[in-house]
Parts: sequence; structure tokens; C-alpha cells
Amino acid sequence: MTLALVRAALACALACFAVPAAAQQMSVGTGKKPSTYTAVSVIDPITGVATTPAPAYGASGVPPVTASLTAPGNTSALPAVAGRPINVSITGTASGLSARLTRSFDGGATWLPLTVAGQPYAVWTGNISEQAWVETEAGVQFRVEVAALAAGTATIRISQ
Repeated sequence: MTLALVRAALACALACFAVPAAAQQMSVGTGKKPSTYTAVSVIDPITGVATTPAPAYGASGVPPVTASLTAPGNTSALPAVAGRPINVSITGTASGLSARLTRSFDGGATWLPLTVAGQPYAVWTGNISEQAWVETEAGVQFRVEVAALAAGTATIRISQ
């Protein structure tokens, strides 16, 4: 086994066995409406050193977008908050489903499919629930486009 493989295996083992050290609630905001976050540190089991806290987000203040589709179509747009994960859930009895997450940089005039390295990303053919994307630019909107739905109902939820 090469030294690189040993290092990779050790890094994986450390990541798998890192444990939460502490959780602390804090409120931040502009004074109008504070948001509550939970800061969580992780302790390295070998060194015993805690990492810098990573935020666990509270509510974004943007209501989720929901839709129940029985034919191809689009959800309404979710005005995303920059820096927060986009959550997508598709549930129901739909068969023959083809759906994808799209985004708009121009207020909804143009919708672009998500890609990574030029390849389609966030494309689904059945029920899912996942964090699909983290948008870093302000003013971007997201929606789910359903290109095909042969039978049944697709219940879709987009949130942050």
C-alpha cells in the first residue's frame, strides 16, 4: 500500500470518528428580526483540538415554494438567500417523471439548468429529498421544471 493510500485511509477514519464537542445557541441579525443559529464544534479524536464552529442555519425567512403537478409544468420561483442550501423534495405517486432544478439571474425572464463542469446537475426521475445547491450570488431565483410526468402526482417543495 502506498503512503498516499495510507494517508487517505487515515483522513477518512478521522472524518468518520470526529465527534461534536459543543452546541451553543446564539442570535444574530439587524435588530429587526434576529435569526437563531447553532454553532457546532468538532473534536479531532487524535489531537483533541476543536474545529472552528460551523453554523447550523435557522429559518431563512423565505417561505417554501410548494406545488402538486399532475402534468408537466413548473413550480413558482423561490427567491434564494445567498450562502444557504437549496432543499428540494419531490414526493407522490408520479411515474414517468423527469424534473430538474433551474435558476434565473434576471428575475425569471430566463431559466437555466444547473450544471457542474458542463454536465447536468440536480436532475431527478423519482421521489427525492436533498440539499441540491448552495447559491453564492444575491438575487437568484430557483424553480423545479417538470419536463415529463406520465401519470400520478408529483408534490414538490423548494426551501432554504
